[in-house]
Amino acid sequence: MLSDIATLVKKDMIEFRSNKQIWFPVIILPLVISIGLPLTVAFIPSTFSVSGIVPDIPARLLSNLPQELQEVIGTLDKGEQLAFLFISYYFAPTFLVIPLAIPAVLCADSFAGEKERKTIEAILAAPLSDSEILVGKMILPLVSSLASSYIAFSIYSYLVNVLVFHHFVFPTNTWILIMLFLVPALTLFSVGTMIIVSARSKGFKEAQQVGGMIVLPIFVLLITQLLGIISMTSQTLFGTAVVLYAIDAFLIKFGSKAYSRDHLISKV
Repeated sequence: MLSDIATLVKKDMIEFRSNKQIWFPVIILPLVISIGLPLTVAFIPSTFSVSGIVPDIPARLLSNLPQELQEVIGTLDKGEQLAFLFISYYFAPTFLVIPLAIPAVLCADSFAGEKERKTIEAILAAPLSDSEILVGKMILPLVSSLASSYIAFSIYSYLVNVLVFHHFVFPTNTWILIMLFLVPALTLFSVGTMIIVSARSKGFKEAQQVGGMIVLPIFVLLITQLLGIISMTSQTLFGTAVVLYAIDAFLIKFGSKAYSRDHLISKV
């Protein structure tokens, strides 16, 4: 069983490396976010120090922040406060694009790509059960997404502490919760959703177009956060993760018909 699944995963890895449409966004997106976001605010503290004009963070805005962030901001000078506000709070939704977008790209190719390449018949004829095919197709997107997310987070944290603040202020407890609970939940959600989409799509492009909509909730979160409608407190993050894990379980359990062998054969 395990050797058969490993063979399927190895096959997907070979196709992943040979397809620029897949590996290019998987590698570039985490780098752009993990390096680009810190660089956008890296010079805020020094710029304000030189100009002598440092805007105060509005009291109403501060009151919407989690208590932990308010306490850290209180220990920083005014130039650092603004940079920390973006890095620790407003950039968080943007970072969550990674665990959603990477599985969307990889899973779009899982079954839809096999149909385009006319290789789906070989997989269906292999001595694998429906559940083994499902597990085999989920492993690469899951591992790639989590690895990319945690590597990007490590780069992001290093640049924030070394380049922006020159001392250790990051990650906060909020970000630790995001990485431990929310990132895996979002990854599973993206994988579960996109496996279904890929199984029902005729080709990679069609699955990818539908998969592009999977990141829309992140932009809604960003807007509501900017407007102060939602505050990313520990309770909010943990509650969101619990709901997402429940949805993940539903997608995996009740969505199995979408990628069953009988359904895929009928679509070949």
